[in-house]
Amino acid sequence: MSKVNKTRLCHGCGVCFSVCPAEAIIMKNDGLNNYPSIDERKCTSCGLCLQVCSGININCERSMSFKQLDCEEKYYMGYSDNSELREKAASGGVITQILTSLMSSGEIEGAVIATHGNQLEQINAVLVEDVEQIKGCSSTIYYPVSSCAVLKKLSPSKRYVFVGKGCDLDSLSRLQKVHPWLSKSIHAKVGLMCHHTPYAKATVELLKSHGFDDVNKCSIRYRENGWPGKTAISDGNREVRLEYSQSWGKHLGLSRNMPFRCMCCTNGMAGHADIVVGDAWKLKQSNDNSVKGTSLIVCRTQNGESILKRFNTSGQLHLDEVKYGFVTECQSNLIAKNAKASYCLLLLRLLNSNVNFESSFSQQCSNIRPRDFFTIRGIKNQLSAIKAIYMYKIGKFDC
Repeated sequence: MSKVNKTRLCHGCGVCFSVCPAEAIIMKNDGLNNYPSIDERKCTSCGLCLQVCSGININCERSMSFKQLDCEEKYYMGYSDNSELREKAASGGVITQILTSLMSSGEIEGAVIATHGNQLEQINAVLVEDVEQIKGCSSTIYYPVSSCAVLKKLSPSKRYVFVGKGCDLDSLSRLQKVHPWLSKSIHAKVGLMCHHTPYAKATVELLKSHGFDDVNKCSIRYRENGWPGKTAISDGNREVRLEYSQSWGKHLGLSRNMPFRCMCCTNGMAGHADIVVGDAWKLKQSNDNSVKGTSLIVCRTQNGESILKRFNTSGQLHLDEVKYGFVTECQSNLIAKNAKASYCLLLLRLLNSNVNFESSFSQQCSNIRPRDFFTIRGIKNQLSAIKAIYMYKIGKFDC
């Protein structure tokens, strides 16, 4: 794992922590992304950590396109029919509704999900085991969390839902091959549409820029009360509320706060998920927080379709089927980012880097049309990729 750390290919999922039989790994954060710290005295060099790592092992089969899994994919926009859940959530409350409904019906006994906590240092992935805990975890978090580290707490005799980004779900799928019981225990995988996870220091920068010097005493909710939601920051004495365009647009979303591994990720649509949920940005007319959120949903598997249909029929979810084109319009920024990432991956492969490419060269290039090399956008993407790889090679990972 030291190779993964040195090259900043780790995306901080924590799956190495969960798989290590010697308990030689703990997850840390140096202000950038989470990373594994290895106790060499305990390490037995079994190689399991590298086997399950989706940071250094890249497979493009499930990340380049939508239509690829065990049923014909369907696309929806929708929201929770519980108005409180819908307003509290980042965009429609679909994930919170699915989790609370599955737990209330006894189909699952827990869920792996990220939580805000009451202070910045408490932002983390957790195992929640009751409905009220799930409700407390609603809304988006733009901070590094190690969702796969929580898998170590799961029991083979119980059933769970795992909520995570595409990279987390990739790592989970690899871990399921090592521990087959996880395939039975994970009732459903819910993916989050993800452009990138900003460095931890990006949130610290945001807090300090608004006068919160003792950041460890602060709580932050990145999006709440309507859609797209205001960022609420508090230290117990005062509170600041920022528009999404201020918090994400001027701090968290800046390219200098994007980890290199995110620059190379084409799995923003969570190819290993049963259900993928994100924002229906096409519906946005303004940053008016009185607008109720609507979730964009990609259903990838029969299991996911069964869950959505059941809760739609029961009135817990309101779903409207949409066309594939609507999905790409709503997530045009993510689609464009995936195209840039494809060029980064291509350069990494040509430069014979430390990355282990599990896909064939043709599969990897399937997201790049030959004519794109000569368009203005294609040339810009190539230049952006060259810059990213250059910074990677000279060790400037946080630029």
